[in-house]
Amino acid sequence: PILVHTSHEVWEYLDDKEGLDSVHLALWPEVNASLVDAALDAKFAKVLAVREEVARETEKMRAAKTIGAGLEAAVELYAEDAELKSFLSGLGDKLSGYLLTSDVTLAASKPADAVEGAALKGLWVRAFVSPHKKCVRCWNLRSSVGSNSAHPDLCERCAKVVSNR
Repeated sequence: PILVHTSHEVWEYLDDKEGLDSVHLALWPEVNASLVDAALDAKFAKVLAVREEVARETEKMRAAKTIGAGLEAAVELYAEDAELKSFLSGLGDKLSGYLLTSDVTLAASKPADAVEGAALKGLWVRAFVSPHKKCVRCWNLRSSVGSNSAHPDLCERCAKVVSNR
């Protein structure tokens, strides 16, 4: 319970305290409606729905002790709906980060052992243990780990970052 004390200490250094002696008496600021982006909210609601379906499958693997963390899983997705398929492909390389897995592949046809989403019908998920090595920097299991001779324990993305290229 240190956060309440730290918050109070920070409050003492603020110039505009709204006439209040403590941060604990302050109200949350009003939301500026002009900054709300409904389209962005809808986009991430859809991303979170997909993530929930993927997590359902990776949690089964974790419970079976097949994996220890979601980043040890690779996922194959198949969307029956063209709009969902387009949405997922539009997320590109960010999709695996959003889904908290190391690798995501969008399948052209439904994989034989895929499971249909419980809440998101028309989305089929197949999760399996990633066959790749773990990057020691980002902990993702990627096919590019070891491809850079200067940084053999890093994936291509992390090797670029640490090489400052």
